[in-house]
Amino acid sequence: MRAMHAETKKFSWSLFLRLFTGFARFTVAGEELPPKCKTNKENEKHMKKLSVVVAGTGQIQDVQIQPGTTAGDVLHQLSLNDYLLSKGANDPFFAAAESIYDKVNDGEKIFASTKAEVGITVCA
Repeated sequence: MRAMHAETKKFSWSLFLRLFTGFARFTVAGEELPPKCKTNKENEKHMKKLSVVVAGTGQIQDVQIQPGTTAGDVLHQLSLNDYLLSKGANDPFFAAAESIYDKVNDGEKIFASTKAEVGITVCA
């Protein structure tokens, strides 16, 4: 009798979960359901490899970025908090909150350098 009772419990929970998930789908009618989690292989397809050249040191540090990665994320990961990223010496710096994924190519070199102080110190 006990085994039968366990089967009944298992069935009732299964039925409850099916009904609950079905109800949840109907309550969000017209809205897209969240995408399924991507596997590591799917994530790797979207990763880009970058080489970050650190100005003044000659160091080159390799990083991988995914969609939505900001310049600030890369600098934080490399512990270059006082630096800015750019695509080249004559290119503008990326803003810290700016997503760089769409602005760089896989395998590209980008540059980390410090802000240049501009101005003249005048003594009176």
